[in-house]
Formats: sequence, C-alpha cells, structure tokens
Amino acid sequence: MKIIWMSVLLVLSILTGIILTVKGRPMGVLLMNVHKLISLGFIVLAFLAVRNHLRGAEGDVPLVLTILGILAAVALFVLLVTGSILTRPEPVCRSLVFMLHTAAAVIGLISSGGLVYFLVAGK
Repeated sequence: MKIIWMSVLLVLSILTGIILTVKGRPMGVLLMNVHKLISLGFIVLAFLAVRNHLRGAEGDVPLVLTILGILAAVALFVLLVTGSILTRPEPVCRSLVFMLHTAAAVIGLISSGGLVYFLVAGK
C-alpha cells in the first residue's frame, strides 16, 4: 500500500512542480507549500518503505539497491536544497539552481523508480 501512496505522491509532486514552473514568478504561496508538503510526504514514505524492506531482507543487500538508494537520497537532498533556494525572493544564479533542481528531479525519478521496481519485484 505504501508503494501506491508513494506513486500518487510522486505524480502529484511532479505535476505541482510543472505547474509552478509554467506559472513562473510570483508563485502561488499555497501551491508552493502544497508542492513542498507532497514532496516531503513522498520522501517519508520512500524512506519507510526502503527501511521496512531492508529489515525483512535476508542476507546482503544487492549492490544495485544500495546504489539506487544512495542516488535517490542524494537527489532528494539536492531537490530540497535547490527548492529552498528557488523559493527565496531573489535567488543567486536562478537559472543554474533551476537546472540543478531539474537534473536532480530526473535523477531522483529514475533512481526512485528503479528502487521501487526492485522492491516490488523482490530482487
């Protein structure tokens, strides 16, 4: 059930992020806060799902799960930091920060998707 909620929150986070990008500045405060809360909910559920899976795993954790987990965690951390910078009234190097935010979103999406696949597949 956590996987379903994670997927829903991920899709909602992506959609609200796209809407914020298209809308431009000034961003709606309500939409921006909804985007942050949805993203935080995804991060919490992802952490709990991975933790529960690893607790129940027998033997060593496959290397691919470790790599995907690290990539996802780093990407989500970069997303939090760059997202915070982007919400400032006048962020420094806005285009560079936005490019990092977008790249981290793509890396996070791919690594999280791979992580979910391996968790669901039980590999």
